[in-house]
Amino acid sequence: MKLLLDLLDLLPTPDLDDQGEFWEAFSRAQEGGLQADYIVGKLAVWAARAHEEPANSYYAHELADYCLMFFDGESQAMWELLGDRVAAGGRSGRRFAESVCETAWLIYVPLQAAMRREATSTARSAQGCGSFEGN
Repeated sequence: MKLLLDLLDLLPTPDLDDQGEFWEAFSRAQEGGLQADYIVGKLAVWAARAHEEPANSYYAHELADYCLMFFDGESQAMWELLGDRVAAGGRSGRRFAESVCETAWLIYVPLQAAMRREATSTARSAQGCGSFEGN
């Protein structure tokens, strides 16, 4: 979780009053047409909650989920915007977005799997496993 929060700390604070220009541009670069206030609201709330001690897996899950939603995709405009903010251009914007998504995915998958196991019985059936015995 620390790496994801560190990556997000490289961006302007998710605050439309102080950093509205960046977040409006980020919103326009989104393939899904998400509004800046939605993006900022989700990142600000879940990042702040993810910083709380003791760690809360639900908060980590939500932050990871929204990071996947906001930073995944093939958007040259988003990569350029991110590259200008986090490093000196080049492929850094794309690398940043990929790093956010890779890190978020590593957080999201085990937490999502645990939530699904709690919600439903996912006991694996041993039926059909006999064909693998002795092979």
